[in-house]
Formats: sequence, structure tokens, C-alpha cells
Amino acid sequence: MNKYLSYDEERAPKVRAMFTRLAWRYDLVNDVMSFGLHRRWKKQTVDIALGAGGRRILDLCCGSGDLCFLAEDRGAGSVVGADFTMPMLAVARRRRRSEGRRSNFVQADALMLPFADGAFDTITISYGLRNIADLPAALAEMRRVLAPGGRAAVLDFGKPEHPLAALL
Repeated sequence: MNKYLSYDEERAPKVRAMFTRLAWRYDLVNDVMSFGLHRRWKKQTVDIALGAGGRRILDLCCGSGDLCFLAEDRGAGSVVGADFTMPMLAVARRRRRSEGRRSNFVQADALMLPFADGAFDTITISYGLRNIADLPAALAEMRRVLAPGGRAAVLDFGKPEHPLAALL
């Protein structure tokens, strides 16, 4: 649970506004919050996700595209990044152009994905589930677009509750 965002009809607009403000410095914020460890964690997440041999990848709440590009590097066939915040997609698309990447980026809400049933072999999501307004609905949508026998890999971290651990 995120204590800074309510779980009501205001959640999605607040999340969108927050990521609109953060979009151009989002990667720096992740570096600071995780002491740069998020880069290793993302690589491990993609390795786990692709371990089943999935070729059609959806990175949900894709942000700046990190997992999409890592999936490309690790041999994924087709990669789609979906996010509901246009400025985050603008960052991902700018990176795609400047780095000569091929991932496709789509504006989409995790609660109503614009994809056919079973469209993806693998779904990744990093730091996204905590921001979704209706977690059961999002998980149902993920299951719907995941092919039978497919794999979903979720990466997230939070602040520990123990004071000493939280300080570190």
C-alpha cells in the first residue's frame, strides 16, 4: 500500500500527475532511491521473465522503457511497452530513437489493456503495481493478455517498516 496515494477514484489522476512531473528525471530518481541497484534488478527481472523462452513481451507501466530495451538485448522477438502517462512514453520514444531501438510504445491503462486475449508470452512490470488504482482488475487484465503457459515477472521494492532498516 502506498500511504501517499489514496485507493479511490482520485488515485489514477494523482498517479498520472505525479509521473507527468517526474518523467524527465524518473531514471535519476530510481538511481537515487535504489543506490543504482535498480539497474541490476531490472536485468534480473528480464532474465527471469524470458527464462521461459517468451518471444512476445509486454512491459506494463513501462515508464522510460528500461525493461523493453533489456528484453530486446536479450533476444525478445516483439516488445511492447505500455504506460498511461504520455510524458513517460515520450521519454521512452526519445530513447528508442536515440538508441536505435525497435520496441513499440502504446498509451494504455493497466485496467483496460487494448490487446487481444493471450497476445503475450511474457509480461514484465517494474515499480508499477503499487501505483495501480485497482490491483485485482489489473492482475485480471494481465492474466487475460498473457498466453497460456506464459510468465509474468514483477519487480518492486518499498521502504522497510523497521526503523533501522528504513534508515539504511
